[in-house]
Amino acid sequence: MSDGDESTPAVWDPTARDGAGGWVRRPPRETAQRAAEDEQPTAVLRPATPPYPPYPPTSVGLPRQATPREPPAVPPSAPPPPDVDPGSPAPRRRPAMPLLILIMTVSGALLAALVVWGLSAGRSPQSASGHPTPPRAAAPTTVTVSSSASASASASGNGQTEAAAVDRLLGQSADSRQQVVDAVDAVQQCSSPSAVTAAQAALTQAAGNRRSMVSQLTALDISQVQGGAAAVQVLAKAWTESAAADNAYADWAGAMALPSGGCTPGNAPLTSAFNTGQAQSGLASADKSSFVDLWTPIAMQYGLPTRTADAI
Repeated sequence: MSDGDESTPAVWDPTARDGAGGWVRRPPRETAQRAAEDEQPTAVLRPATPPYPPYPPTSVGLPRQATPREPPAVPPSAPPPPDVDPGSPAPRRRPAMPLLILIMTVSGALLAALVVWGLSAGRSPQSASGHPTPPRAAAPTTVTVSSSASASASASGNGQTEAAAVDRLLGQSADSRQQVVDAVDAVQQCSSPSAVTAAQAALTQAAGNRRSMVSQLTALDISQVQGGAAAVQVLAKAWTESAAADNAYADWAGAMALPSGGCTPGNAPLTSAFNTGQAQSGLASADKSSFVDLWTPIAMQYGLPTRTADAI
């Protein structure tokens, strides 16, 4: 401790004894000045950041530090179009009101035109006399009908009538053919001159019937029957050949009816007339078979009986 006035209190001086510190006595004025300097606030130095994080308080009752909330996510703004400068202000969108007004105007004009047209179309045009003119008939519509529909229409119309007329002639032909078969058999038996004469008359009548059927057949209208014209043509040829055969058989029967004909019971000479009849009959049989092939589908279509070559 340094010497001095003993009435002066001793104070600690850290600068005394060359910085080693010591208790010294100072005069009152110096002591007051030192005390004033000691009372000045000492600058608080902020400690360096510790190498470890501060531990949270664990004492019971102490308020816990609130967890900070993350700010709400803001959706990223859409990138500007390639031809727009990001720094330039966004162009203002034109209001759609003019376009809406234009649409409403056009729609109103169209509606008014339709109303006027409907009123004018609903009025009946009047002639010069003031009387309403009757409406014109609608033009007929052309409809394409398939072959099956055409066949059905023909079956319910004229086609049915035309096919039925041909079928009636076929029924008569069957009766004439049986008459020819019986007459030729009678001439071959040669039982008596009267029987041969009767056979000759039957053959002549059969030939006339065949020619009459050919005339009736060719006069028929067969246009509504599909395939009917070709079938009728073949049938007319067959009946013409049958009529020629009947005439030849009638000539043969006339020769056998004469006393000089050489006809004896159970035996009749076969003359050239007989051979001509056989040839014409063969041609007629072939054409009748062709006709049957053509007519059978037609008869089935119209619900008519089918025929065979021997029955025609």
